[in-house]
Amino acid sequence: MSDKFETSKISGKHSWLKKLVGDWQGITKTWFEPDIIADESPIEGTIRSILGERFILHEYKSSLSGKLIEGIALYGYELATGKFQSA
Repeated sequence: MSDKFETSKISGKHSWLKKLVGDWQGITKTWFEPDIIADESPIEGTIRSILGERFILHEYKSSLSGKLIEGIALYGYELATGKFQSA
């Protein structure tokens, strides 16, 4: 691993990502138009570090208009461009 990545894990942007690791729950709000909330539902999820702390994986469950939603999101930080990315 690069020294730059090791430093980022300790005191940089990758350390920020690591602070999100854990079990989460709250309320999610969905907008399809500005200032008009289409749905407000409970959400719960788990965030964990993956691939040597290069990324975090968010697995979640919620609902939209009473229908179950399950999903995943992957978040990372690219040292070369200085940008957070998600998929």
